[in-house]
Amino acid sequence: MNTNFHNFLMKLGFSKEELEENSSKYVFNYSIGSNYISSLKYIHTPSQTDIFEQHQLLWNQNSEAVFIAVTDSKSFIINAKEKPDKNRTLKNSICIQSFDYGINTRGFEDVDELLISKDAI
Repeated sequence: MNTNFHNFLMKLGFSKEELEENSSKYVFNYSIGSNYISSLKYIHTPSQTDIFEQHQLLWNQNSEAVFIAVTDSKSFIINAKEKPDKNRTLKNSICIQSFDYGINTRGFEDVDELLISKDAI
């Protein structure tokens, strides 16, 4: 797994065991266990082009309601059910919420308060 991505997920409250069991280099699947969302994907997406490509893939599969796109400096909760828009990757109907917290963010103090932390999920 990408070391920075791994460290980012650990700051969100995920254990090494969870990361080893449910991740590839750029994707981490977290099983939630509710009827509406059975898992949540955290996907390292270095650029907005990567966000669009991952969104398009998940939208075509129709398997996820949302996913977390993680860049170097920001994270985004993406509505995977909304049709992807290459020209407006993060328009309001697609990007549910964003956070100024990415894999290269240092000293972030309020991780527990984020909607994308393990405790919040």
